[in-house]
Amino acid sequence: MSKRRTSAVNKSVSLATLEVANNNQATLKGGDTGRNASSDRRAVNRRLFLGTSAAAISAGLFPAAVAGMQSAGNLHLAAFRFDVTPPVGHSLCGGWIRPVEAVDDPLEAIGFVLLGAGKPIVVCVVDWTGLLNNAHIQWRQALADAAETTIDRVTVHCVHQHNAPFACVDAEDIVLKQGDLPHIVELDFFRRCLEAGRTAVRDSLKQTSPVTHIAQGEARVDRVAGNRRILGPDGKVASQRGSSSKNPEHHALPEGLIDPMLKTIAFYNVQNKLAACHYYACHPMSYYGDGRVSSDFCGLARKQRQAQEPDCAHLYFNGCGGNIGAGKYNDGSHEMRPVLTERILNGIIGSEQHLDPQPIRSVKWVTNDILPPSNSSFDEEKLMRQISDHSEKVVNRNRPAYTVAWLRRRAAEIPITLSGLHINDVSMLHLPSESFVEYQLHAQQTGIGRFVACAAYGDGGPWYIPTADAYPQGGYAVSVAWCDPAIDGILKRGIDSLLSIGWDGPAAFAINYLPWTDYADSAIESGEIRRLFLFIALRERMWRWRFPGTRLVPAWNGLSGTFRDDTIRDSVCARTLRAGRSPICAPRVKSATNWR
Repeated sequence: MSKRRTSAVNKSVSLATLEVANNNQATLKGGDTGRNASSDRRAVNRRLFLGTSAAAISAGLFPAAVAGMQSAGNLHLAAFRFDVTPPVGHSLCGGWIRPVEAVDDPLEAIGFVLLGAGKPIVVCVVDWTGLLNNAHIQWRQALADAAETTIDRVTVHCVHQHNAPFACVDAEDIVLKQGDLPHIVELDFFRRCLEAGRTAVRDSLKQTSPVTHIAQGEARVDRVAGNRRILGPDGKVASQRGSSSKNPEHHALPEGLIDPMLKTIAFYNVQNKLAACHYYACHPMSYYGDGRVSSDFCGLARKQRQAQEPDCAHLYFNGCGGNIGAGKYNDGSHEMRPVLTERILNGIIGSEQHLDPQPIRSVKWVTNDILPPSNSSFDEEKLMRQISDHSEKVVNRNRPAYTVAWLRRRAAEIPITLSGLHINDVSMLHLPSESFVEYQLHAQQTGIGRFVACAAYGDGGPWYIPTADAYPQGGYAVSVAWCDPAIDGILKRGIDSLLSIGWDGPAAFAINYLPWTDYADSAIESGEIRRLFLFIALRERMWRWRFPGTRLVPAWNGLSGTFRDDTIRDSVCARTLRAGRSPICAPRVKSATNWR
């Protein structure tokens, strides 16, 4: 090989150095960009937890922080669970429905710690309505401390049942000062839950299991979800089809835009299933407001599956279900709860029917901080006057406390952390609040070629996150969306960033594949084209080595335009054919300049 060719290849692969370990597993080490981003991330964390202003960070999207591709040779998993059932008399759903009178079934926090991929990674889901702002931060920090990791490697989500706590300690402070309002969340109970979480995580680390394989599956859920927003002829929201409805018109209308698939990602020690994460986008309430604590139909389905497989930790995540509910199929009667439970359980079992465990070859944890602007229609002084107005209903006084908490957080420039766990070609995305289903569908489209599962209802500070198009349409969700419509682009760019980083590394070797022999020798006289093909050939060999049995097929066997200015035309793409999967067009190729 000529010196020129050798230099080209060396510069190309310097984007990510592939290091073969003794066990023939691959580890990708990030370059300077990743290290700088990690440094930025630590700076953000310091500001975040000190509660001071992040004045050095502008509004919008922060740089992504990347944990380099880790070897999968020594992964271990520790599952944990602990009780988070509120006591009798505790507020439910922020204090504006009947407080706890009895417990039909207890509430749990369930999660796992993944060890062996750099600092420990903690994933947790809670049977609560929400964890917002500083409450969410405190949960993540408590679990991080127990796992001896950093907060940026912890994600916590809520299932969003309504006969459950809706925890925002900042809003609690606001209502406590009024003296006559019900609690948002009782702080003693909140602290007990944090301590229970620390203990559960520490205890789980005393006995871990090796993780060798991962599997994914999905199944259509029958007659549960429907879009909540019904538009009239003028394009505005004419009616909301909530979690339940007795309106025959609501039942007759089509489901509308939903994601009908329940996805499952399972972790194995060879053939022994250790943990299964289930994802479905829909508000999880059959009925509520009666003071009887329950994990409701989604939580009950998860509990039934847990009873069927006691040796596997089953976790249920609500996807981007902000504009999705069961009102098309649910009339709110007590009889419908077990019916909906069975339908979700069937979806879980169906998604697991064809799980095919594959050896874990790569693990990557990615974070991205966003700082969306507040909705200018909300004024803190006006809201505080409303909170102090004793003639207002409790809901009209407690709910604005959540709004003020967000406005103050945004003024302090405390960002929201998005994160993603990429294992082989599987991506678990961790998103905030009551995001609309469009964000989940966007993630699946962006991550084409990957199995993408979205967990929303993470940091609930912004409350609802509609799309930009939804704001002029009005409706309930828009009225309780504390962020400006600009959050649409900010969140989507954050999702894109998480998934674009997920494509880096071995899974990206399928991208930009062009067969050398398809072109005449005269077409590769240019040094630029030679360098390009050398890099492509290297990526192809790496792909075939990492994923034996995968075939790469050129989707387009011609060159559009020229390679002047080192630019590869967007019309060049690749298709990957995997066993049991349809051909999928890979992301567009990049500039050849970036490969030298």
